[in-house]
Amino acid sequence: MCRLASGEIQQVVFWRRLSPALAARVKPTVGRLIRSDRVAKNQRVCFSKSTLQLRRSILMKTKTSLSHRQILTLTASVLTLVSLACGLTTSETPIEEPVQGVSATAIPAQSEPVAPDEGDDLIAFIRLGDICVMEADGSNVRCLTDDGRTHLDSLTWSPDGSQIAFASDRDSDGCEIYVMGVDEGDVRRLTHENHRNSSPAWSPDGNRIAFASDRDGNDDIYVMEVDGGNVQRLSGESYWNGYPTWSPDSNQIAFVSLRSPNKHEICVMNAVDGSDLYCLADSNIMQKNLTWSPNGSRIAFVSDQNGNDDIYVLEVDGGNIRRLTEDSAVESSPTWSPDSSQLAFASQSDGDESIYVMEADGSHVRPLTDNSDWEGSPAWQPDKDKAGTVAVSISTPEPTPEPSKAFDCTIYTTADGLVDNRVNSIATAPDGALWVGTYSGISRFDGKDWHTYTSADGLAGNHINSIAVSPDGVSWAETLYGVSRFDGGTWTTIFDDGSVNLITVAPDGAVWVGWIRVDDEVRNNISRFNGGAWTHYYPPDDLENIMFETIAVAFDGSVWVAGAEFDGSDLIEHVYRFDGETWTPYTTADGLADDSVVSIAATPDGAVWFGTSNGISRFDGQTWTTYTEADGLAANGIASLAVAPDGALWAGTYQGGISRFDGEIWTAYTTDDGLPGNRIESIAVAPDGMLWATGWIIQNHVDGLYHCASAIGAVQPVPIPTPDSSTPTPAPTAAAPILDTVLDCANYTTADGLADGHSTAIAVAPDGALWVGTDKGASYFDEGNWRTYTTADGLVDDYVKSAAIAPDGDVWFGSTNGASRFDGETWTTYSPMTEGLMTVSSQSIAAAPDGTMWATTMEGIARFNGESWTAYTAADGLKSAGLTLIAVAPDGAVWAVANGPHNYVDHFDGQAWNSYPFVEDLDDLWINAIAAAPDGALWLATPLGALRFDGTNWEIYTAEDGLVNSDVRSITVAPDGALWFGTRAGSTGAGITRFDGEGWTSYITADGLPGGGIDLITVAPDGTLWIAYPGGVSRCTTQ
Repeated sequence: MCRLASGEIQQVVFWRRLSPALAARVKPTVGRLIRSDRVAKNQRVCFSKSTLQLRRSILMKTKTSLSHRQILTLTASVLTLVSLACGLTTSETPIEEPVQGVSATAIPAQSEPVAPDEGDDLIAFIRLGDICVMEADGSNVRCLTDDGRTHLDSLTWSPDGSQIAFASDRDSDGCEIYVMGVDEGDVRRLTHENHRNSSPAWSPDGNRIAFASDRDGNDDIYVMEVDGGNVQRLSGESYWNGYPTWSPDSNQIAFVSLRSPNKHEICVMNAVDGSDLYCLADSNIMQKNLTWSPNGSRIAFVSDQNGNDDIYVLEVDGGNIRRLTEDSAVESSPTWSPDSSQLAFASQSDGDESIYVMEADGSHVRPLTDNSDWEGSPAWQPDKDKAGTVAVSISTPEPTPEPSKAFDCTIYTTADGLVDNRVNSIATAPDGALWVGTYSGISRFDGKDWHTYTSADGLAGNHINSIAVSPDGVSWAETLYGVSRFDGGTWTTIFDDGSVNLITVAPDGAVWVGWIRVDDEVRNNISRFNGGAWTHYYPPDDLENIMFETIAVAFDGSVWVAGAEFDGSDLIEHVYRFDGETWTPYTTADGLADDSVVSIAATPDGAVWFGTSNGISRFDGQTWTTYTEADGLAANGIASLAVAPDGALWAGTYQGGISRFDGEIWTAYTTDDGLPGNRIESIAVAPDGMLWATGWIIQNHVDGLYHCASAIGAVQPVPIPTPDSSTPTPAPTAAAPILDTVLDCANYTTADGLADGHSTAIAVAPDGALWVGTDKGASYFDEGNWRTYTTADGLVDDYVKSAAIAPDGDVWFGSTNGASRFDGETWTTYSPMTEGLMTVSSQSIAAAPDGTMWATTMEGIARFNGESWTAYTAADGLKSAGLTLIAVAPDGAVWAVANGPHNYVDHFDGQAWNSYPFVEDLDDLWINAIAAAPDGALWLATPLGALRFDGTNWEIYTAEDGLVNSDVRSITVAPDGALWFGTRAGSTGAGITRFDGEGWTSYITADGLPGGGIDLITVAPDGTLWIAYPGGVSRCTTQ
């Protein structure tokens, strides 16, 4: 235990606020992303309160705890993530109070807003916050509004040209969608969520409007009727989704989706229900501003894949991606002419953002506006004569099969038993079985049958980033929540000390992982597991900002890693060799084809191969040799490498198919040779020489996993040399001791009746029944049976954020839309309109011993005495607004904490509120949970340990004092007065710790706990532990 004082603990950096996976992957790309979201000086963004608080806290944090390089990196990250969260662009301009209504008073240089003439070919655009229109040749500019409102860059015309929809924060705390009549100037608000609703797109048939929104907690694509009714979410998974655009027949919607780390993919889905989803193109940088051509043949978009925001087009089958603008200016917001022959767009080529037009092939660029004011977000008026008609058929004809193919390939999908068509990684085992890592778990194929493994089977998580198989047949999976090992019977999570983003198996069978430690600083590390213990290797300080992106172990035992760092203005990529002691860099100056390395492979002859964006390089320890298309490669853009049993190297490319190198020559294979598609994301070669590959088969609209048989692969394997023992391997550290205490745990998942695997709240009733809050309702468990309650039963919101049991046994739930109370038969809802309840956004709700209920709100705290609500705000002495955590002590005293800059603890003794500041070095620390102990002290779960505050002094307890891990996620007080702490999983798996005031007792995965970390914990009256972990809940008793 240590007493905290100013300067004793470093700040928790921004990455700790993010999910482990996002923290691991966003840093390498922030340089490119931030350049893609520049904005003119007069544009504003509708930040939410939480976003503003987060942004302020990051900037304050970086001033005190980070290096200059880290400050630049994290500042860029904040701006980028804010942009991604809004689906919009960012600005430094402060947010002003909106003005109500649409004025018709005069604007400079014009007498009044002018309605366009009937039949004009118009382009709408934004000028300094007003919506204006002009003829397609740039003449006759006139503005439809004159109030300088914040009309964001999201204009879209109705098909008949009579209305314009747009996104704005004009009279809301969030971004909302509005529709304005072009002639009348009347403005109607369609959304009323006070969330970030952006990027409206009007369907060509005129019946619906698509838009992006975070109303359900994730950025997704929605559609609604043109009056704002019948809102439906189409993209229902936990990825960032934005920038929707309609196909001309209104049957499909294309959009940008962050469906895997670092990959912003252009995807297409059914516009009715979001089904039949397939993706056309991906990039490691941001792609945005999609617009589908009226003739249905192409999609235009903005990307900075060449270092600058430019306009690109691609065919609707994903092929023929072309860059149209190639100057140094920032371009944005392309919009098609009605006949698809031209594109209007915004550009900063003249210093100020103005509107330009060009031919559809990128030629004949000319300005339409010439004004010193900021002008952007053009939207070309559709052909009114074709409103509501189907423009073209966009189906892609099936290619005519040709005889005598080199490959005979079979495509496997979910219809065959694959758990998910979205495949991230594949690996073959010594017995010939295929292991497939997907977004929804792992599938194993033995040549006949498929078997699926998920978190219910012990995986740390269902989103599998990478999978590997060791020579002894043991399978390893890297998930968002840690590394899991399969020994043929069970999955065990053995590593979750940080954010793992790489995994590989060395020739000697050792497992290497690349990960990021995020306790008190951000550091990149690699670690080796020898079957019994982990050995950690920390790169020198000058490599601390490099984010490792791929890893391989050569046959001499050396480790090769490739990664990137953001130096404040640009992305710098690196390749390093680690021999156990020294990190040696290699670049193009040494002979590498390109510094951007996406895949590394080691061959039995001792060579190491590097797949780059500009060819393949081979290094034999002394000499570098590079191969490109000129040498026979299918394409220079390499996506994956794999070594066959005969020692041949296979290379998958992004657009050109696959290549094989037999030691002398390269041979390229494409769809003409029987491949289902030319985009080969990953490759694995089975012991019999047969190929397994993944990619997109565009003509079939399928994320592809396919097995290809060919005489090319029917070869005898070559002997595998024994790894060179001369390369030093440091002695492993001692394995963590396994405690002699044992838990008897029973796990429950959605397969048993739980509403969802991600639990948001957990509480136990006096009779021992369990309530679990999720984002899909509240689940009840009693006597072995599960039942879920939703809004259809009376719950105020399916997204439950908090739960508490009152002394009378009634269960209470807090949510964004209010609070709900259930007495076992009847539901009672308390909405934000209820007097005294204020705006309930109950991150936390708690019951007092006298039966009163306490709930946090955006404005303060609300108290319910059984009949009415009483509101407490800053006027009553509260120091913090937007309180998110609340706890009631046994004596009825109330403690409350808000996460944000300059944290305070608010305390209510029944008469008055008193506020206590955190010690200086902890005043911006993120608090995961709080609990009031029987002695009256407040305990707080934080990433640095468990804090205790007795009203005067602050103390911190960490792993050195007895916690199984210092990163504490949850905390609860048991009926016997003992404190229980749930922590992030460490190298020994998940962990919980009990503190009785004198001694500490810890339990880990080896004692029976589920893997993946402990999200929530509570204790039943009989002492039974209930634990929420990634994937479900677990009921544990001690033996």
